[in-house]
Amino acid sequence: DLVFYELASGEGGIDNAKFTIENGTLKTKVRLDYETAISHSIRVRATDAAGEFVEQAFTVSVEDVADGLSVVSVTPSSSGVKIEFSEALDTSELNVLSTPGFSGGSDIQLLGSTTGLVKGSLVVSSDIQTIDFVTTGGMAEDTYTLIVSSGVNGFKAQSGALLDGNADGVTGDNYLSFIDLTSAPQAIVGIESFARAPGENASPSLESDGVLNLNVETTETVSAIDFTLSYNPELLDIEAVNLGGEAPAGATVTYSVVAPGEIAVEFRSSTPLQAGVANFVAIDAGVLAEATYGEVGLLEVQNVSVNAGAVTSGGKSGVQVVAKLGDANGDANHSTIDSILAANLASRPNRGLASYPLIDPSVITDVSGSGQNTMFDSALIATANRVEDVMGPTIERSVDSEYPRTILYRQEGEYGSVTLPRLQGAMAARASAFIEYSLGSNPQAQALFASYGADMESADGDDDDKKNWLPDPGMIGSGG
Repeated sequence: DLVFYELASGEGGIDNAKFTIENGTLKTKVRLDYETAISHSIRVRATDAAGEFVEQAFTVSVEDVADGLSVVSVTPSSSGVKIEFSEALDTSELNVLSTPGFSGGSDIQLLGSTTGLVKGSLVVSSDIQTIDFVTTGGMAEDTYTLIVSSGVNGFKAQSGALLDGNADGVTGDNYLSFIDLTSAPQAIVGIESFARAPGENASPSLESDGVLNLNVETTETVSAIDFTLSYNPELLDIEAVNLGGEAPAGATVTYSVVAPGEIAVEFRSSTPLQAGVANFVAIDAGVLAEATYGEVGLLEVQNVSVNAGAVTSGGKSGVQVVAKLGDANGDANHSTIDSILAANLASRPNRGLASYPLIDPSVITDVSGSGQNTMFDSALIATANRVEDVMGPTIERSVDSEYPRTILYRQEGEYGSVTLPRLQGAMAARASAFIEYSLGSNPQAQALFASYGADMESADGDDDDKKNWLPDPGMIGSGG
């Protein structure tokens, strides 16, 4: 028989307004929250075709299920974006680029209207509830779209709840935000990201080993700069703060320890820094010997004041990775695998490294300091001192014995080969610095790359040719 159901007022119907009955099915009109009420009371009337009816009160129980993860706040800066979530994150599946061993592409994307995809590294706070997406090179003046991906292989809570990106009570959708940075500060104080192993000097550049340089990029003349630098004191030891190489004569710099992991720096100069980019402060620092290999720390430049606030200002932060520069596979050694991985990055620039899924790989493998991953970085890593790995043991050679001398190269889309002469020419300072960093004074490696440099310089008598030569270490043969 046909029976019509409806909600009825009366005893037990206190929560009727939260429900509706459609085609005999009870449905909710609002989101029920276990933390607010574990049950609700309704009164239902059932009427048959003859008009006879009966009423009864029912209790609707609410199950305790994981709520959706939500974004609490997004704070853009000259560095990138800081994102706070509603609860602690499960970061086990996150990656910032399309990384081997991880499902899907990047779990966080920052897309500039004119600059396109912005690369960066992800640093997770100690409470695992806030992340900093630190862009590589900072944020240009542009409008950006931020996409935070939800999913079992994306952003999710430790409770298992997926991200509810649009806050509609249904999990599994991405979070989108639009950021307008078309009006940049007049002055930006920034620090670069770097990778160094436990016990090593801290520096983004092999040419200034043990020094963290801070630069100011300004459109105005500058005579006073104040800022704070926050870092992880379990990873980094700051020993001194000195004037940078481009500070004017007579300038002064002082610093004080605000708290463990935070210093306040004051720079003053009677001769103003001119508009442009200048290295005004140099910090002597080292990676703690007890630091855990692979750990990541945020180098956060905050509370920037330029010319006592007369110049608008901001901070550009960096990332510290506790890893040997060039160690692409994360085993704390240099190996053939590292060289191959670096070569893959040179040919596939939007790929990541499985051992560092939250890090822009250029922080690890840009050993030449060019600002990007190139085949030259791969070739430099190939010279590094190695332990036995899955590719087999390194063959030790003396300076007088034979060593790889034939290199296949790619130049302007065409392939060729070159046989390197011995002990001729000179190589770039950064290449020399990396070889010294990884090998000390290994004469075979020094000879190989000195010869490589000389041969490039002699190609057709055109010095510009050498800019396009990309050695591929996977193609190096033994003997000429």
